Amino acid sequence: MKEVWRLPEVSSLNGMDKELVLELLDGRSELERMQILMTLWRIWHVRNEIVHDKPAPPEENSRSFLCSYVESLTTIKYLLGADDVKGKHPVAEQLEGCLQPRKTKQVTVDASSPEVCSPQPKKKLPTQKALIKREAPSTFYTAQKLLLLQFFSSLLLTRDRDQRSSFSSDQEAEAKPHGYPSRGSGGGSRDAKYIAAIMASNTGASGWLRGKVKAVTSGDCLLIMGNTKAEIPPEKSITLSYLMAPRLARRNGVDEPFAWESREFLRKHCIGKEVTFRVDYTAPNIGREFGTVYLGDKNVAYLVVAAGWARVKEQGPKGGEQSPSLAELQRLEDLAKEQGLGRWSKEPGAAEESIRDLPPSAIGESSGFDAKGFAVENKGKSLEAVVEQVRDGSTVRVYLLPSFQFVQIYVAGVQAPSMGRRPPNPAVVAEADGTAEDTANGDDSVEAPAPLTTAQRLAASAVSTEIPPDSWGRQAKHFTETRVLNRDVRIVVEGTDTYNNIIGSVYYPDGDTAKDLSLELVKNGLAKYVEWSANMLDIEVKIKLKNAELQAKDEKLRMWNGFKPPVTDSKPIHDQKFTGKVVEVVSGDCIIVADDAAPLGSPSAERRVNLSSIRAPKLGNPRREDYQPDKFARESKEFLRTRLIGKQVSVEMEYSRRISTMDGQNGVPATKMADTRVLDYGSVFQASPSQAGGDDTSSIPSTGNQPRINVAELLLSRGFANISKHRDYEERSHYFDVLLAAHSRAEKGKKGLHSEKIPPAMHITDLTMVNAKKAKDFLPFLQRSRRHTAIVEYVPW
Repeated sequence: MKEVWRLPEVSSLNGMDKELVLELLDGRSELERMQILMTLWRIWHVRNEIVHDKPAPPEENSRSFLCSYVESLTTIKYLLGADDVKGKHPVAEQLEGCLQPRKTKQVTVDASSPEVCSPQPKKKLPTQKALIKREAPSTFYTAQKLLLLQFFSSLLLTRDRDQRSSFSSDQEAEAKPHGYPSRGSGGGSRDAKYIAAIMASNTGASGWLRGKVKAVTSGDCLLIMGNTKAEIPPEKSITLSYLMAPRLARRNGVDEPFAWESREFLRKHCIGKEVTFRVDYTAPNIGREFGTVYLGDKNVAYLVVAAGWARVKEQGPKGGEQSPSLAELQRLEDLAKEQGLGRWSKEPGAAEESIRDLPPSAIGESSGFDAKGFAVENKGKSLEAVVEQVRDGSTVRVYLLPSFQFVQIYVAGVQAPSMGRRPPNPAVVAEADGTAEDTANGDDSVEAPAPLTTAQRLAASAVSTEIPPDSWGRQAKHFTETRVLNRDVRIVVEGTDTYNNIIGSVYYPDGDTAKDLSLELVKNGLAKYVEWSANMLDIEVKIKLKNAELQAKDEKLRMWNGFKPPVTDSKPIHDQKFTGKVVEVVSGDCIIVADDAAPLGSPSAERRVNLSSIRAPKLGNPRREDYQPDKFARESKEFLRTRLIGKQVSVEMEYSRRISTMDGQNGVPATKMADTRVLDYGSVFQASPSQAGGDDTSSIPSTGNQPRINVAELLLSRGFANISKHRDYEERSHYFDVLLAAHSRAEKGKKGLHSEKIPPAMHITDLTMVNAKKAKDFLPFLQRSRRHTAIVEYVPW
């Protein structure tokens, strides 16, 4: 043990009795006391094995056991989640006055006066459990003092066998502080819970803190955020004490051998997990804090060194006391070297193969990266990636695997609040988009600066003022960081914008499911729906995003706090359903239905119904000289006429809208009431279609045994109408999501209005609008055939 611990010479122990053992411990540091007591304890164990005719354990086993046991004691003290192993508990500082051995008086602790040691009749010596103070102390003994207590107890047991004391169960119960768990007769596990409850209020006092690992920047450095209820908790970067992992490459640099594997080992073990840590020492000249981190009951530094992914530094802080864990770290490093683990691999060429071949970064105009070609090649593909930086809530920078291409992804369909802009440094070139974000929690990804030209200096002076982050910008960035930073994610490339920025969807794991980052941002009121990039997404995703934004606005979440719905020109129509016969088809999106419930011939019998949330091509006004119907306008009306005229339909009225008579039903609202009229909109269902197949099938659930086909959905799926673009909080069809899906299918199938075909020309001569001479010229043509097929367009009376 002298190879790893500071122990006195063996000769100094000859002739020592029990009293002199205390003198041996006197004047030594707590570290040396612990090492001496642990060694004596192990010697006694080996002696007992020999006395009972058992083989003595090997020296290496004893050395490994003692080092491990010290680590276990430290873990039990500071980690509340650790198991209660062999009764190892922290002991209260109030026991200090009761540790002196006495010949005529016996140790006891009274519940009402914990610091008084009074003599008692012949009773048993207090056990370790009985000595635990039942009131929450301010500080606790270290593991070494626990060992001292155990050793002193054994001495007192031998000397004063006839004078013993113990607590009764009633005294024990009275001494417990209010609110702590009862100990009962459950044994060690309940004792552990009891001690954990006491320690919960004293973790900070001992220097140990709890937090969650937010980022892993290298193989020996963690970014830990505190466990607070604040939306942006405090953060602390901790470098593992006495370790040095290989360095990852900065932009245009080269990795040190095994740097990526070292970072990945630590990242996969710790990212997103709860840890307990403390700061051991600091290096002010480089602005770093070095500390010890526990993951559960495991020392993270031990895990890294044992796997061979970091080397142990021989020297810690200048002038500081050597840590007892350093010897164990060096032992684990020697074992890793011996076994050829990690960076100590003995395979030829392993170091060279571990260095990543990094392609040029795709960020910045000077990169020359073909973003459009990349988007075309990977459109719709699911790419594995690791998020290295978060620029703002809806922009991330990732390494695509396995190519290690470094790209910036703008999350499709949403936009988070901006993180603002810092004033540019005169010695560097600003980013291409004119913003400069805080460097994320990894290595700096900004390209190497170049000298500014005169034109660049003039441009920089125009934006020299600092722009603070938008409201909720920091919260949105933190939200994204806590979910994707340094996580394995899937990127689905959707396309590019006009500035060659890559637009994509980001999916991150959450338990056994994968969540869409854009949807989570919108749900939590930290991003808004953006139509132009949402058009790249599947229609189902667009619907979810839009509905999530409306929900966040209704609940006034975060960035929507204080939001007031805008005033619209539409009003809902409630509980108006009727059935009737279609008597006229006015256009591709307007019909007249004779209500079955109204008396025949009544003015209210015929109701004009405009199909909700769709726009059919306009027929135009034939009386105008510039009359020219829109593409597929006649085909749209004819399709509706052949399907519905004279047929029974069911109608659900949904909303009314005031429109301008100058621009038609799709015009902007007029300012004067005289220039407007109110139109009623509803969904029309064919009650008993003659056939239902192919595009005639509907996504609307049927009622009873009657199949229902939404006429508006049918028009959209054939490409004879477009979907209406409603503003927020504007009334729309109750089946708007279904209509969007039908419109999307028609676009993908390039049907009707979405095709490149030109419909066949239709020449119509309106004899009602020509003079008498031209009408007579057509008479022979009409008389040539005695019968003509015709469609009645208008009945004047």
